[in-house]
Parts: sequence; structure tokens; C-alpha cells
Amino acid sequence: LPILGALIFYIILGLKEYILVQRRFWHFLVFSLIFFQILFFYFLFEKSFNEFYILFPVVSGFVLFAELLALQTKAGRSSVAVAAALFGLLVMEGILVSRLLPFGFLNSANMVALGGLFFAELALNFYNGLLGWRVFISRSAIFILLALAILLTSVWGL
Repeated sequence: LPILGALIFYIILGLKEYILVQRRFWHFLVFSLIFFQILFFYFLFEKSFNEFYILFPVVSGFVLFAELLALQTKAGRSSVAVAAALFGLLVMEGILVSRLLPFGFLNSANMVALGGLFFAELALNFYNGLLGWRVFISRSAIFILLALAILLTSVWGL
């Protein structure tokens, strides 16, 4: 019984550390999950939408990214708005490109989310003054490897 109490104590302590002390990780995790859910449901029901509904993931990506930048950086409103607008355009371009590729909705959502999260990571590091060559090269290598993994595991067919 004391071992179980100690285990629960350390689990609660770890959750407190990530939720209350290191909020950057928590904010980015919540942003990533909500963004992926929006893309997942968009690509799941894409066939029943008309072209007007492409604005839903674009505008929601803009709002989510603007909030993420406002929470985690000390950048001004105009630079946050420009970065969020670029993020929204990147999401729209990713959606339009993934529509042309002949694979399923899950891989399409994964590709667009991967590109969006790559841009978000670089933008957060830039605004916090942590973006150097080493960070850029490592994040780019991870992005390329994950994109290749998504492309290789997809079923290519017309």
C-alpha cells in the first residue's frame, strides 16, 4: 500500500510539473491535438463538403496558432498576426496539395499536420530566440524522415 501511494504521488508530481510549471510543452501539446483533430475530421468528411469549407481548417489554424504564439512568446500583435496568417496559408496549401495526392484521409491529415507543426515549431523557436542552424537542421531532418514514413506507408492508387 505505501508503494502504491508513492507511485500515485510521483504521477501527480509529474503531471503538476508538465501542466503548471512547464506550460510551453502543455500548450504545444494541446495545440497539436486540436489542430490534428480539426484536420482529421475535415479530411474524413471532405467528400461531402463544397469548396467553401476549406476555410474552416484555415481559419481555425490561424486562430489556434495566433493564440499559441501569444501564450508562448512576447512578440507584438502585428508580428503574431503575420505569422498566424502565414500559418493559415500554409495549411490551405497543404490541404490543396494533399487533395491531389492519391492516398486516404488519415495520411492526408498527417501530412498537413506534420507541415503545420514543423512551421509552428520553427516559428516558436524563432520568436523565442532559440532558432539556430542546429535546431533548424535537426527539425528539418525529423520532418523529412516523418514525411517519408507517411508517404511510404500510404497505399498509392487511383
